[in-house]
Amino acid sequence: GLATNQLSGADPVMDMHADFLSEGFDHDRLEFEAHLRDKYSKNRQTLEQGLDGIDGVSVFPGDPGLTGLLELDQDAFFGKTLNGPVTGPYKIEGEEDGGMTDIVEHLFLNYGIVTVNNGAENGKAYLRVANAEFPEDYAKAVPQLAKGLEDIANAPLTHDLSSEFENETPSHG
Repeated sequence: GLATNQLSGADPVMDMHADFLSEGFDHDRLEFEAHLRDKYSKNRQTLEQGLDGIDGVSVFPGDPGLTGLLELDQDAFFGKTLNGPVTGPYKIEGEEDGGMTDIVEHLFLNYGIVTVNNGAENGKAYLRVANAEFPEDYAKAVPQLAKGLEDIANAPLTHDLSSEFENETPSHG
């Protein structure tokens, strides 16, 4: 077959393939992957420690690449009313009413934490937290995330006024 150096300069696509097949590329790529795995493992440990003890929250088990996937118990997080530090009174609806969107908005507007709604099923809701480039930056953000999640978990259930009127007989005057 052709030696890698014989492909060089003939065609940009072939040059890209030659670079990809080079021994140096493999080494650099493996080193980069090891660096990412180490960073994600540190971030995951920071997240687990920072969220430990908050009822209804756990870091989704699995590969360190799933660092920021949180599992929330819907009973602990939906149907709550709280007073956000920036937004004031804020309602977290049930999942069928957009509760995950409410949680994402609350964490961003009140705590500056960017999260993504990863859906909900079987009584669990999934929230993705972005990784930071540096573990020390991630470590600075986790307490804010914890505060926001604690505020929701500890908030009272929303009081539904419609239930107060179900058994009332209308007065006819």
